[in-house]
Amino acid sequence: EYALRRYKILREMALKLHELRSAVEEAVKALLDFDLFFAVGRFAKDYFLNVPTLSEEYVGIGFINGRNLFLRELELKNKTKVIPVNYVVGDIPIQPPNTNKERIVVLSGANSGGKTTLLNLIAQIVILAQMGLPVPAEEVYMCPFDEIYLFSRSRGIMDAGAFEATLKNFAKVITSPKKKLVLVDELEAITEPGAAAKVIAGILELLYTNKNTCAIFISHLAEEVMKVVKVPIRVDGIEASGLDENLNLIVNRNPIYNYLARSTPELIVERLYHLSKGSEREVYEKLLEEFGGRKSK
Repeated sequence: EYALRRYKILREMALKLHELRSAVEEAVKALLDFDLFFAVGRFAKDYFLNVPTLSEEYVGIGFINGRNLFLRELELKNKTKVIPVNYVVGDIPIQPPNTNKERIVVLSGANSGGKTTLLNLIAQIVILAQMGLPVPAEEVYMCPFDEIYLFSRSRGIMDAGAFEATLKNFAKVITSPKKKLVLVDELEAITEPGAAAKVIAGILELLYTNKNTCAIFISHLAEEVMKVVKVPIRVDGIEASGLDENLNLIVNRNPIYNYLARSTPELIVERLYHLSKGSEREVYEKLLEEFGGRKSK
């Protein structure tokens, strides 16, 4: 008798709850939608995101006051200060002085000057835009790309087949007829400098033949590449001018268009010299002497 009574009570409750099922499902969906839009809104507010302008008529990407998301995250934790940057590649409405709608660009300049950070920022903007999300820049003009390639710099020792494997990967990229963005960080690491400059120049020439391709190559061999490349490309530079009182690089993070910048490795050596002691300092002192020596601090 107790079990029967319990069953009837539970059945009545279930029937009443069933009547509310549609209302509950709608409420849950509304809450999930709110949670999504609220999260995107908070993300946009905290990371200075804005809606980009996309058009099939463009071939390239350009932005004003972009902020790398990873650096902005550190800034929110008071660990760094983000300097907004501007950059343009390709045929888009933004065309700063010393640019002429170049689709193929080599980015030169200072060690630790922000070249890789800029490359990653471009990738962040393009990926977020094509996901339908706001992007980390005040203004962005870009085309939708069918393919996006990011060749990151090697962090370790490459195996014996790295050069061959890299060339095979680039062959697939080059032969694809689709609209694409190619981002490459220090390809010269795969072989010796003289051959690397020729390889980079050849790849740039082949990418140039596809009118729907945009490419940005970070390289310390920009000068050598320019001597052998046979198509019109642009070389931009991020320049370092010295060290401040805290031994940080004094550098303009915004690339200078149509400008070949030096790598300035001597500034990094000088910084390490001042931050080290004992026998390690002697090592950096010897290296500094090879650059002409500059140790006053």
